[in-house]
Amino acid sequence: MKKLLLSLLIVPLTAVNAQWVEQNTAFTEDSRGISHISIADASTVWAQAYDGSGAGADIFEFTKTTDAGTTWTPGTISLGDPSLSLTDISAVNGTTAWVGGFSEEDGQGGAYKTTDGGVTWTLMTPGKYVSATSWFNTVHFFDAQNGILMGDCPTAAAAARFEVYYTSNGGTTWTAPPSFGTNAMPSANQEYSYTDMKAAAGGSFWFGTSGGRIFRTTNMGVNWTVHTTPIEDFNASTMFFNDANNGVIISGGMLYKTTDGGVTWSTGEPYTGLPNVSSVPGTMALVSTSAALATSGSAYSPDMGSTWIPIDAGVQHTAVAFLNATTGWTGGFSGNGGGISKFDGNLRASTPDAVKVSVTPNPTNGTITITGTAVSSVSVFDLTGKKVYQNDFANVENAVVDLSGLQSGAYFLQAKAENGAVQTVKVLKQ
Repeated sequence: MKKLLLSLLIVPLTAVNAQWVEQNTAFTEDSRGISHISIADASTVWAQAYDGSGAGADIFEFTKTTDAGTTWTPGTISLGDPSLSLTDISAVNGTTAWVGGFSEEDGQGGAYKTTDGGVTWTLMTPGKYVSATSWFNTVHFFDAQNGILMGDCPTAAAAARFEVYYTSNGGTTWTAPPSFGTNAMPSANQEYSYTDMKAAAGGSFWFGTSGGRIFRTTNMGVNWTVHTTPIEDFNASTMFFNDANNGVIISGGMLYKTTDGGVTWSTGEPYTGLPNVSSVPGTMALVSTSAALATSGSAYSPDMGSTWIPIDAGVQHTAVAFLNATTGWTGGFSGNGGGISKFDGNLRASTPDAVKVSVTPNPTNGTITITGTAVSSVSVFDLTGKKVYQNDFANVENAVVDLSGLQSGAYFLQAKAENGAVQTVKVLKQ
């Protein structure tokens, strides 16, 4: 996407005393966008580049910082095989990082490691990589020693399971989990995952599949469980976890939440954030961004995606990643300096008081009354995420909402307080 040149470098957000502070990726080419950001610690960050000009060229470049972004140093990711494309990057420290390489034709590839700051990249050997009948998807490292790589289920019936390996010695050797138990599946299922379809928090890791299932480990890949989700397929979907229990799936304009690591999920509510999302570990916050000119900007959610509060607008942000409530980066586009921005604020302090409302009667034939917290606005969405009702109130207690014009069925009602907090309630219209 072509860079939109903007003179505004710092955009304040007084609600949480936060701002984005622009830094220089040091890419020499204009319109180098940032596709992935991996934060190793508060000082060390690696970021992958992509062609933001619109030409669609394959870019094998990265930039990194070891001083919290004061200086960034670009480099090239050379896998020695021009037929391979890159998965996302997984940073360990200032000298060590991992990327995945895969073929667009048949998925072949594997995990590549650098130990010299990105000067050279080496396919792990000895070790494991995806077999000739599988498809390489992703590599992730929790720390310098412990990591996971994952590929699709090989076509051979005798190996009808996702090809997953873990390492506890920095990739010197790799081991298949002792048993997937109920995760094993018949080869006729043809279930597969997607490149970069993953989430991680602490020692936990999840990946989603074309069957709408998630595979979960809580001990860095040694043991796994499988769980169903409310969606049919993780294609064009995203998943994020702030800790081992609290996570979200965003799919088809809807947001689904879990508080038990993905074992169970909420019925869903309309998703109103921007397309690029990051969890904020240690909080109940998410941050979303957009580089599309029509929706460019960024926003934060204090309640795992139910409410979104703008940070800025008219500024193109690509990928976004957070280490904690005070440390995060978002990508942009190079040209006249810039290209990446650091977060300056504290999202832990941004969470407003909860909205606690009751809706009566429910089910309803038409008119309902919202009691509890005074509300400033009420929105109602159908199950596809389409807004079918909107009304603003002057911070009113006992707000009356007339739904008589809606067809019979289930709806999601969002009641918002003056401080931006929101509660979503499922309402049945008879």
